[in-house]
Amino acid sequence: MIFLPKTGIIEEKGVLAVLKVEDAPFLTSNTGAEDYLSPVAMDALSSAGTIKDPGESVGPAFDPSGLTTYTVQKGDNLTKIASYFGISAATIVSANPGVKSRSLRAGDTLKILPTSGVIYLTQTGDTLDSISTMFDVPKDKITQFNSSVNFSVALDPGVSIIIPGGTSNALVASAGSSLPNFNSQFIMPANGYNWGILHHYNAVDIANSCGTPVVAAAEGLVVPDESISDSLGGWNGGYGNFVLIEHPFGDKVETRYAHLEKTFVQIGDYVKQGEEIGLMGESGEASGCHVHFEVIGARNPFAKS
Repeated sequence: MIFLPKTGIIEEKGVLAVLKVEDAPFLTSNTGAEDYLSPVAMDALSSAGTIKDPGESVGPAFDPSGLTTYTVQKGDNLTKIASYFGISAATIVSANPGVKSRSLRAGDTLKILPTSGVIYLTQTGDTLDSISTMFDVPKDKITQFNSSVNFSVALDPGVSIIIPGGTSNALVASAGSSLPNFNSQFIMPANGYNWGILHHYNAVDIANSCGTPVVAAAEGLVVPDESISDSLGGWNGGYGNFVLIEHPFGDKVETRYAHLEKTFVQIGDYVKQGEEIGLMGESGEASGCHVHFEVIGARNPFAKS
């Protein structure tokens, strides 16, 4: 169970409503869940991580018009945190890029949406009608969770909009459709089976045996990831060992090659298209040997769906 120290009486609501919240950690190993949770909540815990929220606030009571933050405690994982707040684990991941269950560390701060869904950054020309259509979410649901946004005027690009009930697939599709197309500039970064399914961060997975050569999909400069201090020898937000290349076309178009077994280049190297930059592996959060090929600032040329 999740450990959430609390003092005093705190109002809670929804399927995970706490019935006794006094001067004690929430659900320690020495206390029975039945002493703290309603029968409905106990049923919910049996399917932790699979909660479906159509856009109603069902977790701890807080302002439904914006985000809250949560500091990760020792022993936490995404399923536990999601269950407590009454949202899906995918919602937490979408609001916190780079976060994966096994890379959580005590002290990390997470953005928590007031409902299951995703955060969408508006693009030029977006309106309430177009956003509602894009995500197939009713307009009144969107306005309910974004009370600070004035939808009666033209929306500026880059505004964070909470989409209650929105899915990551719709988010990726919306992002991909608005990105510039430089497909002709890229070659396949490795031989193997390309699943072709876009997932978080505009990436596809190409699978083969560990040790398969990975090459630069286009020429460019090997650069650091500003959010990760060391691209080698660590968990790195689940990426494992990776190479990030900035390309000379477009507006800061970059490609990332993650889960590598070994790398042959370092920050500051300028590589040619097709130059070997590493070996396929399963470092970081990877199931089996593959390369996570991510494109930043442009469409992923190897996405099939």
